[in-house]
Amino acid sequence: MTPKPTISQVTESQFAQMRHTAEVADDALAAATPLAWRPGQSLWVIAIGAASHAGQILVESLRPRGVAAINLEALAARDAALAGLTADHYVLISQSGNSTEPLAAAQALGPGQRIVITDGATSPLVEACPGAAIVPLGGVIDAGVYVSGYSCTLVAMAALAETCAMSLGHPVELMAAAERTYAQFGPAAPYLAETLDAMTALDIVGHGPDYGAAQAAALLLREACALPAAPHHLRQYLHGPMESLGSRPWNTSASDGHWGQATLPIVMPGDPVVPQPGVLLFGDARERTLAAQLRAAFVPTLRFAAGPTPAPPDGDPLTFCLDLPAPGLATAAAQAVFTQLIASHLSTHRHINPGAWRFPQPDTKTTP
Repeated sequence: MTPKPTISQVTESQFAQMRHTAEVADDALAAATPLAWRPGQSLWVIAIGAASHAGQILVESLRPRGVAAINLEALAARDAALAGLTADHYVLISQSGNSTEPLAAAQALGPGQRIVITDGATSPLVEACPGAAIVPLGGVIDAGVYVSGYSCTLVAMAALAETCAMSLGHPVELMAAAERTYAQFGPAAPYLAETLDAMTALDIVGHGPDYGAAQAAALLLREACALPAAPHHLRQYLHGPMESLGSRPWNTSASDGHWGQATLPIVMPGDPVVPQPGVLLFGDARERTLAAQLRAAFVPTLRFAAGPTPAPPDGDPLTFCLDLPAPGLATAAAQAVFTQLIASHLSTHRHINPGAWRFPQPDTKTTP
């Protein structure tokens, strides 16, 4: 069997694949039955794994435009369908088309328009969706984990949204943001990987579409780098989860049972790095003040900002602001490449072969 390319090779070469996905997706959608998502209509995005995280980005982007969009893990969608629930539209996402969970959902769905984003044109998933509009990825060459497949899925979603009169950024804008992220932050990737290597765990935090990006980033860093990473919605994170971070206060008055005021250590240049959990924030609004608060408590905190207008830096060496506008799903494309750059160097630093599964599962694919 031919070895799969590395994350580094795929991250660098994926931009041509993204362009090809945009072309074949546009051609397929032009030939499909006219599609439209209208305010007030319901839409289920159905997927598993990283495709489900891309789905989270899609629904978070559609709801402010009036579409009643929800992101359902595939077996949750199956169970909802078996209970008689339906939607106006279903978007099923599976790069291979062989994942058992989306297939089970597709077989249970009731009335509604079906759209399948996939690289498996003759896959079981496509066969289970007769009459569906197929949005092809165009023959993605990927690493052992979901890298270019994820980026191309974002492009396919952008092309689909354009066709459905719900523009979420043109595919060209996604490609531009992805390429610029690679060029702007590629030189910093070894430093970023070294920073994360010292972390015992990583919380990745975002709100709205950034929350879906946080989910995808956490999965990639777990799969590719064996870094225990967990995604959090920003507002949920402010309600307690971050309390496990930073230096711990100690009891200065055992008689009254209250914790005393924390005294934080002064970290000087050249001091050894103390392994501890860290945080990666996606965003440039509430994330700015949160980053400052965490850094004041000596929590290693990275922040990546991209959006419709370039974000100004906050002066911290662990803040990374894309200097190119990234509207709609282009922000997600930039966040993906930023994470891929880290994963590439961190997996190499840790001598991990992404895709060489320690815990292979026999029931997640219809074919080996």
